[in-house]
Amino acid sequence: MKVVGYTRVSTEEQARSGFGLDAQKETIWDYAKKRKLGEVVFYEEKGVSGALEERPALAELMAVMYQGKVKT
Repeated sequence: MKVVGYTRVSTEEQARSGFGLDAQKETIWDYAKKRKLGEVVFYEEKGVSGALEERPALAELMAVMYQGKVKT
């Protein structure tokens, strides 16, 4: 099983700046490290609104979860 992180920014501007995604990843890494969860595989959405149903990275993450390949 693997540990996953899902990061998303809703605007292209946020995606280009990298600040939003980097901050989210750092928070997830810190959480996983403190709990000794191992390597984190990230699923990332750049410039995708959370209000949209079609989010490819989230769909991929959900598929992996349903297959039982993720620690929950």
